[in-house]
Amino acid sequence: MEKHLLLSFDDFEFIVITCSHCHSKIQLALKSELYRPAGAPFAPTHCSICGAHIDLSLELLERFHSICQALAKLKEKVTLQVRAVD
Repeated sequence: MEKHLLLSFDDFEFIVITCSHCHSKIQLALKSELYRPAGAPFAPTHCSICGAHIDLSLELLERFHSICQALAKLKEKVTLQVRAVD
């Protein structure tokens, strides 16, 4: 029997991006504004470790962040179902 996990968007805490230059993992908080200055964008434009330009579509990350915040307000009404790994 296949097992699945049911996740609410309210369960999501972080998104992790990887620097293509130094391969550092940069963790971005989806729920809290405490980790960045007021008015700062959700996603950084440069790696905090090596300073290289982050070559991701930052606009998409900003939209993803906004969508997650909106869906989190719906609590259990909108969920993701993912296959559990044994």
